[in-house]
Amino acid sequence: MARDHLVIVGAGMACALLLESLDKGGFSGPITVISEESHACYNRVLLSSWLAGTVKEEDLQMFDPTATSLNIEWIYETAVDNLDMSAGSVVLSSGEQLDFDRLVFATGAEPAVPANVPLSLQGVETFRTRDDARRLLDQQSQSLNVAVLGGGLLGLEAAEGMRAMGCETTLIHRHHRLMNRQLDLGGSEALAAELRSRGMCLRLGATVDRVESVDGRCVALCLDDGSRIQTDLLIIATGIRPRVHIARRAGLPVNHGIVVDPSLCVSGRPVYALGECCEVDGETFGMVTPIRSQALVLARVLCGEKARFEHESPPVQLKISDIELFAVGESSSAASIGVSDEAQGVYRRLYFENGRLAGAVLLGDVSGGAVYEALISAAASVDPHDMKILFDPQPIAPLVVGEAQAA
Repeated sequence: MARDHLVIVGAGMACALLLESLDKGGFSGPITVISEESHACYNRVLLSSWLAGTVKEEDLQMFDPTATSLNIEWIYETAVDNLDMSAGSVVLSSGEQLDFDRLVFATGAEPAVPANVPLSLQGVETFRTRDDARRLLDQQSQSLNVAVLGGGLLGLEAAEGMRAMGCETTLIHRHHRLMNRQLDLGGSEALAAELRSRGMCLRLGATVDRVESVDGRCVALCLDDGSRIQTDLLIIATGIRPRVHIARRAGLPVNHGIVVDPSLCVSGRPVYALGECCEVDGETFGMVTPIRSQALVLARVLCGEKARFEHESPPVQLKISDIELFAVGESSSAASIGVSDEAQGVYRRLYFENGRLAGAVLLGDVSGGAVYEALISAAASVDPHDMKILFDPQPIAPLVVGEAQAA
């Protein structure tokens, strides 16, 4: 076996970012990447844009295997069945045993599917992978009525993608407001108004009670309020859960995710985890910004340096065509200033706590978003009564603004 053989389990965005950082850091050992999919290292964030036709399939690729100095062996369409820590090896679904010196879990997450929604039915799909998006593209000519279950980021992206392809689209969300974890009430209502103006039907505060089928195909949804929605295609986008089954079977510490320390190491062993599958200080991660930071940290660790991951909540930005949305910080503070112009599709509200900016929700006009993020990060003093900051924050904090722009 070659010296310092690194095995990476999973070939998604986290893997792509890690390989990019290892390349820049001068990692010289052999690397084996194991991918369950036939495609590796593509940008999952752009799947909805591909669905809507605003980007091409080749634009999804994040890491070019032909443009790297790394010594990488790629194994596609293969799963890891078992991890033997005592032997330092993994057993693949092909039956092959692969030895490693160090191993990285980059297994990501899987869709969280409600128990009463049978994925075995034709016309019931998840929206998570490149193959999922391809199946949806293949079905667009057959699917006149589409229902999307889930009103978070992924559900909104899937619903707008299908609507943009000409499908009659209904989005069903169990909460009474969209993106309830990221937006305040006003921002959610402004977003809902914009989507309705585009022709999307929203069923908020509703859940699926039963899926009707004929000859093994989904034909309608019965909601908990007694209503019935005819649908040719049901897309499940109700959230994700970390993929931890391999680590759990191997006896590694698992809570919601694979438990790692700030160096992304598992219990002091030559095993690491990053991305959606890992958990640091009780927190899991689904946004690109912290995963990129984790990749930088882990690359340094694997190259023999000392590094620690310190998480700061990144801003939320919606990735669907022609809708600009930016939310950062906390939106639960009592003190706030804002403006709403439904005719122009603009909503802006800032939240303050103890004389400092605590959060910002911007829809339609997201100018100043990076400045607000910098003000929150710097805990800079801000006058909550100065309405000018709502429209032009730059003169109020030139030093912080300069630092944000330099970054």
